[in-house]
Amino acid sequence: MAAAASPQPILGLVRDVVVEVIEAIGDELSALAATDSSAVDLRNGRPVAQIGTQRLWSFELDVVSSVPPETPGRLLIDGCDPVRATVLAVGDFDIVLGVDAELGETLPHAALSVQPWFILDALRDRLTELLEVGGDVGLAEALLDLDEPAPVGSQTRAATCGGTYNPLDLSREQLRAAVHASRPGLRFVWGPPGTGKTSTLAGAAALLAHELSNRSAPAEALLGDLEADQSGGGTDRRVLVVAHANAAVDVAMARIADALDGSGLVEAGRVLRVGTPHLPIVRERPEILPDEIIARDHPQLVRRRDELEAERRALSARLKAAASESKQETLAKDLESVRAELAHIGTQLRDARAALIRDAAVVGATLSKLVLDDLLWRLPTSAVIVDEASMSGLPFLLATALRGASTLACFGDFRQLPPIAVSERQSTRQWFGRDVFEVAGVLSRFEADEPDGRLAILHMQHRMGETISSVVGKFAYFDLLHTHPAAAERARDIAALPPAEGVEIVVIDTSSLATSCLVEADPDSYSRVNLLTAALTTSLAHLLAGAGATSVGVVAPYRAQARLLEAALRGLRVATAATTHRFQGSERDVVIVDLADAEPQSGPSRLTGRDPELALRLLNVGVSRAKGKLLVVADLRFLTAKHPTTSPARSLIDLAAHHGAVTVEAEALIPTLAGSAAIEWVPNWPTAAARLVERLPVDPTSVDVNVATEELAGPWLDHVANRLPALGHSVTIRAPVEIALDLESSSADLRLRTLGPAPIAFGGETAMAVGSADPAKPAACITDEAVVVAARRRLLVE
Repeated sequence: MAAAASPQPILGLVRDVVVEVIEAIGDELSALAATDSSAVDLRNGRPVAQIGTQRLWSFELDVVSSVPPETPGRLLIDGCDPVRATVLAVGDFDIVLGVDAELGETLPHAALSVQPWFILDALRDRLTELLEVGGDVGLAEALLDLDEPAPVGSQTRAATCGGTYNPLDLSREQLRAAVHASRPGLRFVWGPPGTGKTSTLAGAAALLAHELSNRSAPAEALLGDLEADQSGGGTDRRVLVVAHANAAVDVAMARIADALDGSGLVEAGRVLRVGTPHLPIVRERPEILPDEIIARDHPQLVRRRDELEAERRALSARLKAAASESKQETLAKDLESVRAELAHIGTQLRDARAALIRDAAVVGATLSKLVLDDLLWRLPTSAVIVDEASMSGLPFLLATALRGASTLACFGDFRQLPPIAVSERQSTRQWFGRDVFEVAGVLSRFEADEPDGRLAILHMQHRMGETISSVVGKFAYFDLLHTHPAAAERARDIAALPPAEGVEIVVIDTSSLATSCLVEADPDSYSRVNLLTAALTTSLAHLLAGAGATSVGVVAPYRAQARLLEAALRGLRVATAATTHRFQGSERDVVIVDLADAEPQSGPSRLTGRDPELALRLLNVGVSRAKGKLLVVADLRFLTAKHPTTSPARSLIDLAAHHGAVTVEAEALIPTLAGSAAIEWVPNWPTAAARLVERLPVDPTSVDVNVATEELAGPWLDHVANRLPALGHSVTIRAPVEIALDLESSSADLRLRTLGPAPIAFGGETAMAVGSADPAKPAACITDEAVVVAARRRLLVE
């Protein structure tokens, strides 16, 4: 393997780009500073794991957050001093923090104050330093597409395994890609869904580690008819594995440990997951966690540290409670002594950690951790492997390339989720909003059918059934996907589930229901919610669970809709509801995609069609999670009338129909849905409204009704307006002027601005009814408090 290049002055175009990127980081920092920096409310905190002295806590949150992993913050708890915390992962509705303090068994309420600019500040400092001291310009030029790509002859070719070392028993195609990724220079492996990208990445890391550790078995020699690379040997015998998210690093390092089991490297503590792991898959492998290895190798030191920590807490409590000055002085001296010994032990443990990392053959960490940790940043590295490269911000990858390595291998899928930028400025969009496949010219060359020796593609997918794979392949992957026979066979059993038994793709057309898609009430949000399709989707999930589905993923493009669905499905063990981002990298037997779009919206949003590239990526991630059955809940009339011809949602529906998908009218399907204990389907809106009135509690509550047309009004509305206030209920009626005029003599609070064309009625926080703009169409009565509260939060300003 070629040695990493010595640092060289950064000149010419690369220098110009680095300067631009530094300026773009400044723009992004300005955008972050302009956002609301107040503490975020957290709810229902619970401990989920402990790694060394760090405890992992999971909290629910209601706000949207794109805080990167490793962001420092302070956990604010009533009656307590602020607790230092580190953000490990942020989901749609939850956040995982690492803390070094005892917080008890639960935390019903807390707040989190974070410093989102902290990591970008560190990244800017690293790039500025590289400008001054120099870096590996060669990899940076390749990353920025400033040099000629590798010749076609260096691309992996057909081969048969000529060696005995094949980590993870990779397929011929995966092994070729793993060898490709282990060669010097800039390398890309494009892994569409289900093609075994993570296993291939682990194989590449294992090949590199095997070669670097043994020196006698070059990776290229493992394939019979591949020419061995003659570039020589390197001195920085280490592989660095990085990704944007902790979860991606966890999965990659667990698979790499599997690939290297028995090699002696894992057992010797030379394969390390640095940073706090997020997933159990890594926490269950203590042999790759530095804190666990240190505890194993230095038990007396760790035991003494824990004893001193307990003594420090006890002394601190006694010092606060001490009444006399003499007692305070004695306790203060004791506390100072304990802290001094703790500091000495801390230095010894940090030295032991540093020694472990310096001796490691494979190190895995987030890109943020790499930028923040000076030891990691300055660690000599032969090869860098980037997982989920399409989600990784280009500034981080540019800094990583400039660090110096002989190989930079980017694994990812440019048809899945892109990087995230806060600022709308062009400079930020250019360097934070584009993925590495685009910047390096991989995508443009592929679309132009030009050869690119840097790229290896995985074609054989092992997840989806034949029909789903064919649609996904044509929708997002240029018809390049092939289906493994075992995946096709497995999908047949799953496709036998209802509705439309035996069919892999089913489109549930909600056109005739005349549902209402609304923008949530939060003035800072543009997210959409459709109560009736949420009720339908929930009922479908219960139908599938009752029929034997073992895993159901419910995907919505909008966070507001996903939040509602998550509340509705919380008690259904086999189902998970979230936005597309939550499902990246996972799979389910059945996936239900609730598009939500409908009147009175004037067209699709950026997430469903107005931004074709973004919408394609999001839809692709959602539908490609399905192993055997895919349900798409959509208003086809709205799609045809309001989505442009370039809309990926329209394209998806058309492709599904071409490949044998069945379209089922939602109105015809509803009578077959038992729903759940909390959702009752009734024939029409008047019935639903009457049921809601019947179910109102005796104690006074707040009743909020939305009625947009006289057709939807009736005797029940007179009862609500005139009788319920007399019984102590607080009544709000949202109706146009022609309806409001008839109710002026009532005690109801009349609002002339409606929530939309479909009727909605809330009975406090325990019941609601939602119907169609057509009063004769089916309606739903919902008595799940979590769903009612979630819907009120989405739609009502209270």
